[in-house]
Amino acid sequence: MAKNSVTPRCGVLVVDKPSGCTSHDVVAWARRAFATREVGHAGTLDPMATGVLVVLVGEATKLSTWVTSEDKSYEAEVRFGQETDTLDADGTITKEVDLPAPDRSSIEAAARSMVGALEQTPPAVSAIKVGGVAAHERVRRGEVVELAPREVVLRDVQVLTSDGPRATIALSVSKGFYVRSFARDLAARLGTLAHLTALRRTRSGVFSVDRAMDGASLRRAREDEGARAEAHARLIPLAALEGLVATVRVSREAAVALLKGQRPPAPEGSIEDTQLVLVDRSELALPAQPIGLAVREGDVLVARRNLLPGVILEQREPWLDGPE
Repeated sequence: MAKNSVTPRCGVLVVDKPSGCTSHDVVAWARRAFATREVGHAGTLDPMATGVLVVLVGEATKLSTWVTSEDKSYEAEVRFGQETDTLDADGTITKEVDLPAPDRSSIEAAARSMVGALEQTPPAVSAIKVGGVAAHERVRRGEVVELAPREVVLRDVQVLTSDGPRATIALSVSKGFYVRSFARDLAARLGTLAHLTALRRTRSGVFSVDRAMDGASLRRAREDEGARAEAHARLIPLAALEGLVATVRVSREAAVALLKGQRPPAPEGSIEDTQLVLVDRSELALPAQPIGLAVREGDVLVARRNLLPGVILEQREPWLDGPE
């Protein structure tokens, strides 16, 4: 492990994804900007969609499943009267109905009736794997794909605007929720058809769009030194996640036990869910060091995944702790 590195190479980068590119494209830009293959993301956005894409660099890629499980918020523009094969504006119109557009009060009532747990059928054109192959690839081969419904949760919904056949709707949802499917199902409750014409993710877990790096700047960071410096400066080190996500501080003794796969007593306030574990290094005048993920089971902590360097450091490392 390099000592006293001045270039952050581990952490979370919040990106405002532009329309017209894939989430994989954004990952490719970040790999060039940070000169590492160890880059992933938490929660795919469709090419048409914009907004918060949480990019994970270095050891932070180990947090992917944990970060992906967080709730998300969106603003969606729904166009009533037409349905497409992809359920969004990137697809081909497959059905149309000649009906008056639903009024705002009707849209609000139908949307509010959907709040809570839902059995939602994902779009056939999606990244869900069927027999090891993404459903959208099977559809493009001409195969008929039928995906099983899955339980998701619509936490909250508000109709922001309604103008003719178009309405703008804000949603707060659980992991696995497809806004394209929501538009289809909302239209069905209103006795019509619909598809998305715009989608913007405004929040993913605690990460909101107001703290995101512009995606166009990240694209430039592949070659431009100034944009690359911005990306590095915006990378949130793992230690800085304390207070943003579920975390628990433990003593040096408990940290050593966790790193060895043992089960130390759970500190007061730890939760029965995945949490980032930080070891207290205040006696060294150093910030708490992230060492891995753990859950509480009864009265003990159980390690789920360790993070590099796998030992408790006695010096500050900018790549892990952030700059002073």
